[in-house]
Amino acid sequence: TGVAISRNTITGALSQGIYLTNTSATVTGNTIADTGMAIVFAGGSSGPISANRLHGCDWGGISCDASSPEISENQIVGALGAGIVCSAGSNGAITRNLIYGSGGRGIACVDSSPPITLNRIQGNIGGGVSISNAALTIAGNVIADNGLKGVFTTTESWTGSVAYVTLLANTIAGHPEAGVMGATAGEVSGNILSGNGASFSGAFTSVDYNCVFNNPLDAPDLNTGEHSISADPQFVAAAYGNYHILRTSPCRDAGGVVSNPTCGACLGGFMGVLAAGEKCISTTNRNFVGRMGSPKSEVYLASPATVAASAVEGRLADPRKHL
Repeated sequence: TGVAISRNTITGALSQGIYLTNTSATVTGNTIADTGMAIVFAGGSSGPISANRLHGCDWGGISCDASSPEISENQIVGALGAGIVCSAGSNGAITRNLIYGSGGRGIACVDSSPPITLNRIQGNIGGGVSISNAALTIAGNVIADNGLKGVFTTTESWTGSVAYVTLLANTIAGHPEAGVMGATAGEVSGNILSGNGASFSGAFTSVDYNCVFNNPLDAPDLNTGEHSISADPQFVAAAYGNYHILRTSPCRDAGGVVSNPTCGACLGGFMGVLAAGEKCISTTNRNFVGRMGSPKSEVYLASPATVAASAVEGRLADPRKHL
């Protein structure tokens, strides 16, 4: 227990670059290339997997089996298999990773429900995020140009096929078949769904406050929600994989970005500071002009319930209707 594996270069291993079972470990800052599976956590292993460069690994990037490491800030590029695989109750958070150009799926979740936040999941041939018997919150990601489908269900689990999916403030674009397909329940709020074959399908319990545009396979009577819009989100250069939005985008003053608990905005750290005209609602205990960036930004202090309701609706919101 308590193993630290950091700043190594591992290349050419025929099976795994790093394999851990029933171990607590910190795996950070390594470069692993041209191996089988780059990193495997199995048998109840835990600890952070962060800031690693995983390139061109035949079997895939990171595999978690009955283990829940926190997976953050890794570059997983060009794996022949999946970028990240979570199975058998592997529920550690997956956040701020680049998962690009895999031959399989970007992230595959089987009997596992890790929070998936603030990642760039792009150009993976097998699809963006697959779900089998899981309840996932997928928030603040760019999921684009992944094979046929962005977020979709599979039947790989032996114990069931339930897929409860909460999609918040994602950009899901450039999938010829569908942006989101097959969820059995869940919520779709504050997302940009553009340039897919179909925007979404499934038995979602709540759909609203999205930008749904240019998805030609959508049914004419598709219910996208009372407050959703159908307008060009104005990506900077979607044809070249740049899904940032222009300042003139109709999505810029709508929705929001949900971050993990952080003091980053106050210090100019994680996720940066507020620009002029941007708004933040926070549970912090101090406020003054320029507190989180530009003196022309707006910072609102509120209760946790109000902040949570605002995150759900993508605007300053009264929490009472959600209680």
